[in-house]
Amino acid sequence: MFAAAAARADLVSDLESALWIGDGRSPQASEGREDPAPEFVAIFRKGAAFPGRETLFHIVCAGSYVLSVNGRRVETLSPTSLMPLFSPLGSTLYADTVRIPAEFLKTDEGERCEVSVLLGNGWYGADASPAGVDFPADFPRGRPCFKFIAEGVGELEWKWRRSAVIENSLARGSVVDASRDADRVMKRATFVKGPQGRVVARRAPAVVVGETVAGASKWLREGEVQIVDFGACRTGYPKFEFRDASRGRRVEIVYGESLRRDGSVEPLPAHAAPRDVYICREGPNEFVPPFVWRSARYAEVRGAPALLGKGAAVWCRIEPGFERKPPSEGLLAAKGGAVSKLHEKCILSLLNHLPGFLVDDPVWGRFQRGSTVAAVAEALAQNFDMREFFVKTLRDFADESASDGWIPESAPCLGAAAASPGGERGGTFESACAVPVLMDALFRHYNDARAFEFMPVCLRYVDAVSLKYRDTGVAGDVSTMAHWYRFLRLSERLAALSPAGLDRVSQLGALADEVAARFAEKWVSKEGKVGGGTAPEQALALECGLVPSQFVAAAGERLQEALRADGFNPPRNPLDARRVLLYLSSHTMDEDAARLAMKMQKSCESSPVVAAALDEWAVRYARCGL
Repeated sequence: MFAAAAARADLVSDLESALWIGDGRSPQASEGREDPAPEFVAIFRKGAAFPGRETLFHIVCAGSYVLSVNGRRVETLSPTSLMPLFSPLGSTLYADTVRIPAEFLKTDEGERCEVSVLLGNGWYGADASPAGVDFPADFPRGRPCFKFIAEGVGELEWKWRRSAVIENSLARGSVVDASRDADRVMKRATFVKGPQGRVVARRAPAVVVGETVAGASKWLREGEVQIVDFGACRTGYPKFEFRDASRGRRVEIVYGESLRRDGSVEPLPAHAAPRDVYICREGPNEFVPPFVWRSARYAEVRGAPALLGKGAAVWCRIEPGFERKPPSEGLLAAKGGAVSKLHEKCILSLLNHLPGFLVDDPVWGRFQRGSTVAAVAEALAQNFDMREFFVKTLRDFADESASDGWIPESAPCLGAAAASPGGERGGTFESACAVPVLMDALFRHYNDARAFEFMPVCLRYVDAVSLKYRDTGVAGDVSTMAHWYRFLRLSERLAALSPAGLDRVSQLGALADEVAARFAEKWVSKEGKVGGGTAPEQALALECGLVPSQFVAAAGERLQEALRADGFNPPRNPLDARRVLLYLSSHTMDEDAARLAMKMQKSCESSPVVAAALDEWAVRYARCGL
């Protein structure tokens, strides 16, 4: 129905100079108190004053938003506008440009039209981080606010009122009170202090509804509690219809992936939005939790007026609106049967973990972890047009690392960065590899020179690590040294192609050579044993090229021996399982790879890393003509 309009060349500068609009309340005003989401309303006229002018709305907000014109929702992203518009707060903000069809501007009153912006807290609220980590004391907080520019309409004067959305929090869930009388007192909106980051046009794929699945309901305690089964664990949001409800009836809903022995729902962890509350108005009611999403199979509904019949409980799966680009046209289909079905299963799993950005676990996580990003980038690029998605993710990591050079564990991390090895900030070397991995994928798959805009991120990180370990060098276990070596080699290769890195190529290469020599001396035996000789250790060293050439054959044999000794059970860590599978499949150990792949299928749906690895394996398998 709607398509994002092409942004004017001066859109970004216009929005950067525009003032933030808000309700004027302090960020602390809502802490521990009822805090209805504000709805901002402006009246405008569309008519002869703007002949031939297209009606365009440009918006950027701190929080989440739903845009409506004359009471009709403009579904610019999804029914709940779930994609964040920042990277991270105070650094980069993303602007939407929306074309408004003429039929939306017709009213019974002629030219008089109304535009409404309902603002949710999103990630800008004052509550605890969705990752379960408190925001740091200096984290930029504030009330939800927005900037708005309209083309083809008259001047806008904004007012605001309280909505029926009493609470909307990624940490706590949502509360909607439909029984309340509409707030008829319109307060004048004020100009407020919002994030000071640069504004850029959003070009990454919008969040869309991928499929809707009807749930099946049964009583747990008749007349009181019912269980709705949506058939599979999916990332998204529910729609419930409560028919013939009495005003003020309170319905509470908790979500989970599994059931307890007594048939009740095993609830999600506290920071994964475990419950919604809906207070009914008289008669039929439809409830969609605003501004929040979760991943679940079951819903436990308490207090509904009746058992939810056919079509009264629906799950809407969300995913990015990617252009699908399947790999190896016809190859997987030609193989038929299990391999083709596995490919489709992997694709669904990957989409289930992409609610506007990448999460390694949509139940637990709300941010994209670098190690997961690096592990799935190749599989995503083989199947979708990931160009803008990769740029957005790289910008997240670049913004997060700008202050001190350390690349965080996740981005946008919003203060929830892990403390190793960067001290107070920074993530693991494995997570840091996300930056050069995405740069490489962006350039290799799309020939996109924007990849090299992020070369300074890699160079600052190398400088930060070198300074911290200038006396001892990076030591540690097999994984620590191997991923530091991988980061250096990837950065060396990219620096050779980047004007910003040409003068650092020899330094990066020398550092990598030094790490390789230390690694071989410390961790590789003459019999080809790496570290403790486990399959993950063997595969990691072989994959990174850290095993001296004279020991490679023996190291490969030890990898196979370790797998056989463990009955080809996949390593518990999905990243380790991926590494082992892909090394086997790329080094003519096809029978062993197939045995491992069959056992890894059990965790395909729950892990994007496993799904990505199995999809890469399936494509290689198909291409080999086995």
